[in-house]
Amino acid sequence: MKQIGVQFGDKQVLQIEDLAASSGFGKSRIARAAMQIGLAAIRDAATDTRRDEVIAINDLKAVN
Repeated sequence: MKQIGVQFGDKQVLQIEDLAASSGFGKSRIARAAMQIGLAAIRDAATDTRRDEVIAINDLKAVN
């Protein structure tokens, strides 16, 4: 695997840690699964405009 230098906000770190503690899966595994789910949602957006909206809205949610 390759590292890509992604930084997570405090909210995401806490959520990943909580899921890791309650599920028995490691934090990296949960982060990779969440990334796959998010990428699928972005890919499934029907138009370029919709895809851009999905990215922008979820990025705002991530930093707040």
